[in-house]
Amino acid sequence: MKQVALLTALSLALVIAGCSSKELTRSKAAKIIRANVHFPDPVTDTMQMGDISIPQTTVEGLFSTPRTGPYLKALSDRGLVKFELKKIETGPAWLGAKQAGLFSAKVTDKGNQYLVGPPPGGLMTGGPRVVKMCDREFDTVTGITMVQPEVGGGAKVEYTWKFDNKTPFEEVAEQAFGAEKTACGPNAQHTGAVLMKLYDDGWRFESVIPNM
Repeated sequence: MKQVALLTALSLALVIAGCSSKELTRSKAAKIIRANVHFPDPVTDTMQMGDISIPQTTVEGLFSTPRTGPYLKALSDRGLVKFELKKIETGPAWLGAKQAGLFSAKVTDKGNQYLVGPPPGGLMTGGPRVVKMCDREFDTVTGITMVQPEVGGGAKVEYTWKFDNKTPFEEVAEQAFGAEKTACGPNAQHTGAVLMKLYDDGWRFESVIPNM
Protein backbone atom coordinates (compact mmCIF):
# COMPACT_ATOMS: atom_id res chain seq x y z
CA MET A 1 0.00 0.00 0.00
CA LYS A 2 2.84 2.34 0.93
CA GLN A 3 4.55 1.51 -2.39
CA VAL A 4 1.42 2.47 -4.33
CA ALA A 5 1.17 5.77 -2.43
CA LEU A 6 4.84 6.51 -3.11
CA LEU A 7 4.44 5.83 -6.84
CA THR A 8 1.33 8.03 -6.93
CA ALA A 9 3.18 10.90 -5.20
CA LEU A 10 6.14 10.53 -7.56
CA SER A 11 3.87 10.58 -10.62
CA LEU A 12 2.10 13.68 -9.32
CA ALA A 13 5.44 15.44 -8.76
CA LEU A 14 6.54 14.63 -12.30
CA VAL A 15 3.26 15.98 -13.70
CA ILE A 16 3.60 19.20 -11.71
CA ALA A 17 7.23 19.60 -12.83
CA GLY A 18 6.24 19.02 -16.44
CA CYS A 19 3.46 21.58 -16.23
CA SER A 20 5.68 24.20 -14.57
CA SER A 21 8.27 23.88 -17.34
CA LYS A 22 5.53 24.55 -19.91
CA GLU A 23 4.23 27.62 -18.08
CA LEU A 24 5.81 30.88 -19.19
CA THR A 25 5.62 33.31 -16.29
CA ARG A 26 6.66 36.95 -16.51
CA SER A 27 9.64 36.36 -14.23
CA LYS A 28 10.80 33.43 -16.39
CA ALA A 29 10.34 35.49 -19.57
CA ALA A 30 12.31 38.39 -18.04
CA LYS A 31 15.20 36.05 -17.23
CA ILE A 32 15.27 34.74 -20.81
CA ILE A 33 15.19 38.28 -22.24
CA ARG A 34 18.05 39.45 -20.01
CA ALA A 35 20.15 36.51 -21.16
CA ASN A 36 19.51 36.94 -24.89
CA VAL A 37 18.78 40.57 -25.80
CA HIS A 38 22.10 42.08 -24.68
CA PHE A 39 21.09 44.05 -21.59
CA PRO A 40 22.72 46.21 -20.42
CA ASP A 41 23.66 47.60 -23.83
CA PRO A 42 26.04 50.60 -23.85
CA VAL A 43 24.87 53.73 -25.68
CA THR A 44 27.76 55.78 -27.09
CA ASP A 45 28.46 59.10 -28.75
CA THR A 46 31.48 60.52 -30.59
CA MET A 47 33.54 63.48 -29.38
CA GLN A 48 36.27 65.28 -31.28
CA MET A 49 39.52 65.44 -29.32
CA GLY A 50 42.90 66.89 -30.25
CA ASP A 51 43.37 70.35 -31.75
CA ILE A 52 40.62 72.97 -31.84
CA SER A 53 41.11 76.21 -33.77
CA ILE A 54 38.73 79.00 -32.84
CA PRO A 55 38.78 82.82 -32.92
CA GLN A 56 39.51 83.07 -29.21
CA THR A 57 42.91 83.55 -27.58
CA THR A 58 42.26 82.28 -24.04
CA VAL A 59 40.66 79.21 -22.50
CA GLU A 60 38.10 81.51 -20.88
CA GLY A 61 37.29 82.84 -24.35
CA LEU A 62 36.90 79.28 -25.60
CA PHE A 63 34.36 78.64 -22.84
CA SER A 64 32.43 81.79 -23.79
CA THR A 65 31.82 80.66 -27.38
CA PRO A 66 28.07 80.55 -28.16
CA ARG A 67 26.39 77.11 -28.12
CA THR A 68 29.48 74.94 -27.51
CA GLY A 69 31.30 77.06 -24.93
CA PRO A 70 29.14 76.15 -21.89
CA TYR A 71 29.39 72.48 -22.86
CA LEU A 72 33.19 72.59 -23.04
CA LYS A 73 33.38 74.47 -19.74
CA ALA A 74 31.16 71.89 -18.05
CA LEU A 75 33.40 69.07 -19.34
CA SER A 76 36.37 70.93 -17.87
CA ASP A 77 34.64 71.69 -14.55
CA ARG A 78 33.73 68.01 -14.14
CA GLY A 79 37.35 67.04 -14.75
CA LEU A 80 36.52 64.98 -17.83
CA VAL A 81 38.42 66.90 -20.52
CA LYS A 82 41.40 69.24 -20.18
CA PHE A 83 41.68 72.22 -22.55
CA GLU A 84 44.96 74.09 -23.06
CA LEU A 85 46.02 76.95 -25.35
CA LYS A 86 48.86 75.72 -27.56
CA LYS A 87 49.53 78.87 -29.57
CA ILE A 88 47.96 81.98 -31.08
CA GLU A 89 47.86 82.20 -34.85
CA THR A 90 47.39 85.34 -36.96
CA GLY A 91 45.40 85.16 -40.14
CA PRO A 92 46.35 86.76 -43.47
CA ALA A 93 46.40 90.55 -43.72
CA TRP A 94 43.82 90.59 -46.48
CA LEU A 95 41.36 89.00 -44.03
CA GLY A 96 42.12 91.56 -41.34
CA ALA A 97 45.00 89.69 -39.65
CA LYS A 98 42.55 88.28 -37.12
CA GLN A 99 43.93 86.15 -34.30
CA ALA A 100 42.78 82.66 -33.47
CA GLY A 101 43.81 80.28 -30.73
CA LEU A 102 44.88 76.69 -31.30
CA PHE A 103 43.67 74.69 -28.31
CA SER A 104 44.24 71.08 -27.35
CA ALA A 105 41.45 68.93 -25.93
CA LYS A 106 42.44 65.77 -24.10
CA VAL A 107 40.34 63.32 -22.09
CA THR A 108 41.59 63.15 -18.49
CA ASP A 109 42.26 60.06 -16.40
CA LYS A 110 38.82 60.56 -14.85
CA GLY A 111 37.20 60.68 -18.29
CA ASN A 112 39.18 57.73 -19.68
CA GLN A 113 37.01 55.20 -17.83
CA TYR A 114 34.10 56.14 -20.11
CA LEU A 115 35.98 55.79 -23.40
CA VAL A 116 35.03 52.86 -25.63
CA GLY A 117 37.75 51.31 -27.79
CA PRO A 118 41.23 52.60 -28.66
CA PRO A 119 41.86 55.99 -30.27
CA PRO A 120 42.24 56.11 -34.04
CA GLY A 121 45.86 55.79 -35.10
CA GLY A 122 46.95 53.68 -32.15
CA LEU A 123 48.64 55.90 -29.58
CA MET A 124 47.34 59.17 -31.04
CA THR A 125 45.19 61.18 -28.64
CA GLY A 126 43.46 63.37 -31.24
CA GLY A 127 40.60 62.67 -33.55
CA PRO A 128 37.14 61.33 -32.75
CA ARG A 129 36.75 59.34 -29.52
CA VAL A 130 33.81 57.08 -28.71
CA VAL A 131 32.38 57.83 -25.26
CA LYS A 132 29.88 55.83 -23.24
CA MET A 133 26.84 57.95 -22.37
CA CYS A 134 24.54 55.44 -20.63
CA ASP A 135 23.12 51.91 -20.85
CA ARG A 136 19.98 50.51 -22.40
CA GLU A 137 18.54 48.54 -19.46
CA PHE A 138 15.74 45.98 -19.39
CA ASP A 139 12.78 47.21 -17.35
CA THR A 140 9.83 44.81 -17.11
CA VAL A 141 7.66 42.33 -19.02
CA THR A 142 4.34 43.95 -19.88
CA GLY A 143 2.49 41.11 -21.61
CA ILE A 144 2.63 37.53 -22.90
CA THR A 145 0.55 36.38 -25.87
CA MET A 146 0.48 32.74 -26.88
CA VAL A 147 1.02 32.20 -30.62
CA GLN A 148 1.40 29.22 -32.93
CA PRO A 149 4.72 29.13 -34.79
CA GLU A 150 5.19 26.63 -37.61
CA VAL A 151 6.30 23.84 -35.24
CA GLY A 152 5.24 23.66 -31.59
CA GLY A 153 3.89 26.30 -29.24
CA GLY A 154 5.22 29.80 -28.89
CA ALA A 155 4.73 33.13 -27.18
CA LYS A 156 5.12 36.79 -28.04
CA VAL A 157 6.58 38.58 -25.03
CA GLU A 158 6.33 42.35 -24.84
CA TYR A 159 8.57 44.34 -22.52
CA THR A 160 9.85 47.82 -21.76
CA TRP A 161 13.42 49.09 -21.53
CA LYS A 162 14.90 52.40 -20.43
CA PHE A 163 18.08 54.45 -20.46
CA ASP A 164 19.96 54.08 -17.19
CA ASN A 165 23.43 54.40 -15.61
CA LYS A 166 24.06 57.79 -17.20
CA THR A 167 27.72 58.79 -17.24
CA PRO A 168 29.04 62.30 -16.46
CA PHE A 169 29.44 62.88 -20.22
CA GLU A 170 25.67 62.36 -20.68
CA GLU A 171 24.85 64.52 -17.66
CA VAL A 172 26.98 67.37 -19.03
CA ALA A 173 25.37 67.05 -22.48
CA GLU A 174 21.87 67.16 -20.99
CA GLN A 175 22.82 70.20 -18.93
CA ALA A 176 24.16 72.03 -21.99
CA PHE A 177 21.75 70.98 -24.75
CA GLY A 178 18.68 69.50 -23.05
CA ALA A 179 17.84 65.82 -22.55
CA GLU A 180 15.77 65.64 -25.74
CA LYS A 181 18.88 66.36 -27.85
CA THR A 182 21.32 63.90 -26.26
CA ALA A 183 22.22 60.27 -26.91
CA CYS A 184 20.17 58.92 -24.03
CA GLY A 185 17.22 61.27 -24.16
CA PRO A 186 14.55 61.71 -21.49
CA ASN A 187 13.95 59.06 -18.82
CA ALA A 188 11.09 57.48 -20.77
CA GLN A 189 10.16 53.83 -21.16
CA HIS A 190 10.65 52.23 -24.56
CA THR A 191 9.00 49.08 -25.85
CA GLY A 192 10.27 45.88 -27.40
CA ALA A 193 9.05 42.37 -28.15
CA VAL A 194 10.57 38.91 -28.63
CA LEU A 195 9.36 35.51 -29.78
CA MET A 196 9.89 32.52 -27.49
CA LYS A 197 9.35 28.88 -28.32
CA LEU A 198 8.42 25.92 -26.14
CA TYR A 199 10.75 22.92 -26.33
CA ASP A 200 10.71 19.65 -24.42
CA ASP A 201 13.04 21.14 -21.81
CA GLY A 202 11.19 24.43 -21.43
CA TRP A 203 11.02 27.88 -23.02
CA ARG A 204 13.79 29.31 -25.17
CA PHE A 205 14.48 32.64 -26.87
CA GLU A 206 13.75 32.49 -30.60
CA SER A 207 14.08 35.98 -32.12
CA VAL A 208 13.56 39.71 -31.65
CA ILE A 209 10.35 41.04 -33.17
CA PRO A 210 11.16 44.28 -35.05
CA ASN A 211 9.30 47.40 -34.00
CA MET A 212 6.69 48.27 -36.60
